[in-house]
Amino acid sequence: MSKLFVLLALVVATGLIAAGCGGDDDDDGGGEDTTSAEEGATGEGGSAAVSQVNQICADLNEELTPAWDEIQEFEGFPPDDVNEQFVETLTSTTSESLDEMRAVEGAEDDSGITEFIEAAQESTDELEADPVSISYPSSYAEADEAAEEAELTDCVGVLTR
Repeated sequence: MSKLFVLLALVVATGLIAAGCGGDDDDDGGGEDTTSAEEGATGEGGSAAVSQVNQICADLNEELTPAWDEIQEFEGFPPDDVNEQFVETLTSTTSESLDEMRAVEGAEDDSGITEFIEAAQESTDELEADPVSISYPSSYAEADEAAEEAELTDCVGVLTR
């Protein structure tokens, strides 16, 4: 009985191995590309969307630099009117840039870009509701993490100087 069991096990194992050694049905001669745009910058079309979103962040950084420079001149927390103006500039400019990012072709198919936009929008909404939250170290931290993961290198730190 045990010899029959061993023989049966060998036949099944051989069949499984043979099934895994089939030919490639693709006409291009290569293996199947299983990377999707959902996986980030390496996905099909993902690099173009990442590049465009990075450019939008670079432009945002350039627009926000004067406001950041002004706010950082103060020791400690700036006066309320200066802080309110800064938060207004930051949130309105950021919201416009996030809208531009949403309009980038392929951005909605890239989960990394989508996560960055959602995190940045959430932080922007919180900042609009509570302008003092700009002083919190966690303000825009999730957006920075999402930007790093999505290879949005020009987006990291733009909102958290």
